Amino acid sequence: MKKKKIIITSLILAMAMANINPSLAAKSGTEKTEIKENVKDAVRETYVIKEINDDSVILNKKGDDSDLVSVPKKEFKDIDLKIGKEVNITSDGNILMSDPGQFSEIYKIEEVDDLGDGDKVSEKFIVKEINEEALTIEKEGSEGELYTISKKYFEKDLSIGDRYEISHNDVVMNSYPAQFNKIYEVKKLEKDKGKSNEESDKNKVDTKADKNPKTGISPDLLSLSALSMSILGLKISKKK
Repeated sequence: MKKKKIIITSLILAMAMANINPSLAAKSGTEKTEIKENVKDAVRETYVIKEINDDSVILNKKGDDSDLVSVPKKEFKDIDLKIGKEVNITSDGNILMSDPGQFSEIYKIEEVDDLGDGDKVSEKFIVKEINEEALTIEKEGSEGELYTISKKYFEKDLSIGDRYEISHNDVVMNSYPAQFNKIYEVKKLEKDKGKSNEESDKNKVDTKADKNPKTGISPDLLSLSALSMSILGLKISKKK
């Protein structure tokens, strides 16, 4: 009898444990699944604004110019859209297969603000050369100080002599021409008309200086006129 009781008790305990363990395993599995889903639902990446259209904004993933996405303008809300500006996009991590790609769901877009006032430097530059992918620019007032910069920061209608104000973090890579470490803003300026006016005025002054103050005729023109008169005089003398 004692042996039977022990066997029955053991069976009851084994069945109880068998019922408890699956429920614990299921609970543990559910927690793991929820954790994975939460990680997937909160992907935060940094993108750079590449192109601004009427209804959408094209961005490239920071560090990869070829990884492009299109985002509706309405998603940016109060963000001041500018070419080259960096934003953090929190999404569900799913990119739809299109060209450019599109986020399946966007939770939040925030402007990247990682600089202090002392880190931002704004300087003026002149476009010296336009190539297929980049520009060569020269710092105003510093002849020969050249930089190369990607075309993506500029408008499409570029021309030699255009002036731009570029805000950067004052860190320059060692190359020739030099390259900016980070660009915050590129703003087009009006062409410097002062230099053109100065050259025009200088030409006018030089022309006036060459003229005889009494007659207002340049010495070269007077010499030519005198030579003509001499030749005419010789012809008249021969006739006599």
